[in-house]
Amino acid sequence: MARMLGMSASEIDVDTPLEHYGLDSLQAVQLSGDLESIIKKKMSPTLAWDYPTINDIVLQLARGQ
Repeated sequence: MARMLGMSASEIDVDTPLEHYGLDSLQAVQLSGDLESIIKKKMSPTLAWDYPTINDIVLQLARGQ
């Protein structure tokens, strides 16, 4: 995520909406695709909009999204 946004990981607060950091719709879809590749499970392309913070995404993935 940090690399995608051109930031260091320490600059990103996991409870701040990703949109705050300038995440656009193309990057949001890319995030879904990247997560699919990592966890080998289909992700919704709207994942970052449905779950707007890193913590929200992690919690949803932990629930078995």
